[in-house]
Parts: sequence; C-alpha cells; structure tokens
Amino acid sequence: AMKAVSLAVAERRSDDKVKTASEFFRIVFAASGNAILQELNEVLVGRVSYLRTMSMARAERAPKSEAEMLAILEALKRRDPDAARAASVGHVRAACEAALESLKMFEQQDGNV
Repeated sequence: AMKAVSLAVAERRSDDKVKTASEFFRIVFAASGNAILQELNEVLVGRVSYLRTMSMARAERAPKSEAEMLAILEALKRRDPDAARAASVGHVRAACEAALESLKMFEQQDGNV
C-alpha cells in the first residue's frame, strides 16, 4: 500500500493519492487487531476522505504526507509504539493544518470570507 501511495504522489494523481492513503490506513488499522479502531475508521472514512482531499489539494502536502506515512510504517515495523504514536499524531496535525488552509483558500476564492 505504501508503494501505491508513493507512486500516486510521484505521478501527481490527486484521486489516487486520497484512495491509496485511505487503503494504507485501512491496512494499518486492520493489522492492529483492534476491532474498535477498524470500526471507527469505517464509520469515519467518508469524512476523513473529504479532509484528505482538502489536505492533498495543497501541492506541497502530498510529499510531506507520504513521508509522514512512511514514518508511521517504519515505526510499526520496528514495533515501536511510542514512535508510531508520535508519527501518527504529527501526521494528523499536519494534515489538519493543510486542510484548514485549503478550506480558507477555497472560501476566499468564493468570496465567503
């Protein structure tokens, strides 16, 4: 799944960046063995995909997101929960900031600010 994310980023395919990121996290959550986490992901996938689309709308965000996801994956491979948590929190915060900036930009373009 990480290879698919990297390919989508390298080829600048917007729709695939969102789809591959969603699949990456679906696999991570499934591998966790935590049924609640998996269910929460399924319930929120639509909303998260919308925010992912907003975040990835910023040209500079996709490569950063890719690097953050790779950091999460590497921490999981090392079985380092503290590093995985820190990488995950950092990823969510950075994605949130990028999505908010995109929403502000879209509002300004529409004259809604």
